[in-house]
Amino acid sequence: MYGRRVAGRTLTFGVSEWLEKNAQVLYDRETDGLWSHATGVCLAGPLRGKRLERFVAGTVTPRILWAAWRALYPTTRVLSVDGREDNASERYADYRRDPARVGLYPVANRDRRLPAKTLVVGVAPPGEDGVAYPLGLLNRRPLVTDRRNGTPLVVLLDNRSGATAVWKIPPDANTLTRNGNVLAGPDGRAWQAVTGRALGGGPDLVPVPHTRAYWFAWSAFHPRTRLVAAP
Repeated sequence: MYGRRVAGRTLTFGVSEWLEKNAQVLYDRETDGLWSHATGVCLAGPLRGKRLERFVAGTVTPRILWAAWRALYPTTRVLSVDGREDNASERYADYRRDPARVGLYPVANRDRRLPAKTLVVGVAPPGEDGVAYPLGLLNRRPLVTDRRNGTPLVVLLDNRSGATAVWKIPPDANTLTRNGNVLAGPDGRAWQAVTGRALGGGPDLVPVPHTRAYWFAWSAFHPRTRLVAAP
C-alpha cells in the first residue's frame, strides 16, 4: 500500500496496459507518469525516479480475518466497488493452482534457489538488496527472528487467516516468544501477533514494510536478495 502524495502533489492512479518484469505498471492521471506496482518508483514522466511512500503507520496486515479486524476496529469503513464489498469468484484461481504458469511473459534470469511460484515474505528498504522468507518456513515455525542493519526483527505467519507480519523487536526486549496469537517479551509485556497491538498497556510493536509475492517476482526485482532458508 502506497501513499498518493508525491513532490507536494496528490496523485490519482489507474492501471496501464504495461508490465514491468510481469508486474503491473500504474499511471497517474495528473502527469501521465508510469509507476512500478512492485517498487513504487516512477518509471517515466515528469516525476521519473520519485518513489511513492509505503504506508507503515498503524497496523500493516496484508491479510486478516474480517471478524478479527472488526473486533479491533469496530468503526472500520469498507471499500465498495460497483456496490459490492466482496467478489465470490477468483479471477486468477487457475493461475494460482498451476505451478507451470509463471507470469505472462518468459522470466529472464530466473533465480533457481526456489521453485518459481514459492510464496515468500520479502523485506527490502529502498536501496537495499532485500531478504526473503519462504512461507513454507513460516508455516513450520511459530516465528523467525532475523537482523537487518543491526535491528532485530521477528517474522511470522498466522496459519488461520494467512496474514503475515514483520515487527521490530523492542530494544529492551532482546527477544520475543510466541504462544498462539500472542507475542511475549522476557519482561512480561505482550502484543497481538498479527496487529502488533500492545496487550495491557505500553507502546505497540513497530511494523516493517514487507511484500508477499511469488519467488520469481520478488527475485526479479531483487536479484541479490538474501534467502533465509528453503521451505
